[in-house]
Amino acid sequence: MPGRSGCCTPASGRRPQRTGGMPTGGGVPINQADVARTWLDFTVVPFTLLEGIGYRLTEQEQSRLYRYWWYVGHLLGLDEQFFLGTENHEQAGELLDLLDSTSAAPDDNSRALVGALYEAAATNLASVPQSPMDARGWRDLLHALARQYHGESTAAALGIPESPVTPILPLLAAGEAKARLYQLHVPAALQQAEESGIRARRGLVATLTDSTAYQDHAAAS
Repeated sequence: MPGRSGCCTPASGRRPQRTGGMPTGGGVPINQADVARTWLDFTVVPFTLLEGIGYRLTEQEQSRLYRYWWYVGHLLGLDEQFFLGTENHEQAGELLDLLDSTSAAPDDNSRALVGALYEAAATNLASVPQSPMDARGWRDLLHALARQYHGESTAAALGIPESPVTPILPLLAAGEAKARLYQLHVPAALQQAEESGIRARRGLVATLTDSTAYQDHAAAS
């Protein structure tokens, strides 16, 4: 998480071996606050960003999303007090605000991490078959959404540059909101959109030929 100074990660290339909930074999645990913040990075954070371009989940969809991530949180070893009972973005946002209030200000490491993450995301999105934009276009869109989400001051502190896409975000949001409303009222259209999203996701996964750090550590253990 950008700006945090208390995050502990495995100290060696080996995957920590857990005994009674604690790792052995050269690793140290990631603290619960950082695991919780990462959990939020896959729930309220990205879907709040998507709302910036008009894509908003219904209350029922939010409930299904969080119930799925309850299980993921359990698998991650996250204390249930952090997530159990959270069923919508408003509730998750309260936890996000609490955790972010403990974060230190962004530093050079934060800015380097943010830059690398956006570069990787833009490259991956552009590599999806039939991608509507190249990496530069995706990068501009991501920067615009991030600045809208974080606000100008925080975005500048994180090294997120201004984007030429920012002025047209309201237009993009209006179009997406209209399409989303249509999908919610026409089941066949919603199913088609879901299938298209699944194909795009599988296309993205197919481009990722390198192993993950987790796979490398597991193979070495």
